[in-house]
Amino acid sequence: MYTINDIARMAGYRQPRKITKPFRFTHNLTKKVVRDLKIVTETLPIEVSGTAYITPSASFDERFDVDVDQVIYKGMDVSELLDFAGAMEEIEEAAVAAVSEMFNGEKLSA
Repeated sequence: MYTINDIARMAGYRQPRKITKPFRFTHNLTKKVVRDLKIVTETLPIEVSGTAYITPSASFDERFDVDVDQVIYKGMDVSELLDFAGAMEEIEEAAVAAVSEMFNGEKLSA
């Protein structure tokens, strides 16, 4: 009995090559609050680090994927708190944008 992978291999299909690279960048989380009857924007600088998965042969929209390992604020990992508060999606989007900027022009090799 053949598996789907066996059939794909016999047909000549190969998985696109993925490159794994660590990343680290600083991002500013922003939030609008009311203070003294005025709307102001508060900013929290955070440091985001993790692993980027790059598929050079993929279209630009599908080329970069990330796993965020840590979100550091004032020396503490706050990733679980941000995940609970629903802010991790914004951080993951920022991570994909940062990774695409970091590695887009680079000659990528496994």
